[in-house]
Amino acid sequence: MKKRFAIIAGTIALISGILLKGTFGHLIIVMAVGVYLGVPLAFMMAFWLAIGLKRTGVIPRGLKTTFLVSVITGGSLLLSIGTGTAINYWEIREARAYVAEVIPKLEDYRQKHGEYPKDLADINAPTPPKLIEDSHSYSADTDYFCFDYWDAAGMMSGYYFDSSTREWTHYD
Repeated sequence: MKKRFAIIAGTIALISGILLKGTFGHLIIVMAVGVYLGVPLAFMMAFWLAIGLKRTGVIPRGLKTTFLVSVITGGSLLLSIGTGTAINYWEIREARAYVAEVIPKLEDYRQKHGEYPKDLADINAPTPPKLIEDSHSYSADTDYFCFDYWDAAGMMSGYYFDSSTREWTHYD
């Protein structure tokens, strides 16, 4: 029973980590579960332990099971955050590698046409990764281009790559 519960909790944690991808909302959900369920549960179990020890002198059997289930559930929530954060970082690395790959093509286009392309399709760029696939993720002017993406783990923040500085910059 406990082993099955642990497997189910771990599977749900991995699935939620994959679906929520370490977003700010994901963190809020896990923190809310910890604060609004975990803290009262911990107080209840401490009270239960005190009553059980005073009455019988041993740790109540049901308390052991409740504690184990609580540890498994809490661990699965942390696994969910870890999985989601790892996926978020992977998507960021993928987007930045794409930009690094496309920059030489953009510079080559500018050398030939005197300006940066308005659309990445003009340079036969590979399909952008999901994080920067939106049409507004790339913008260009005659002497300037920019890539940007929202950071899912932040709260209304993101990063942009500026062709004049050749660096990624965080914005809120």
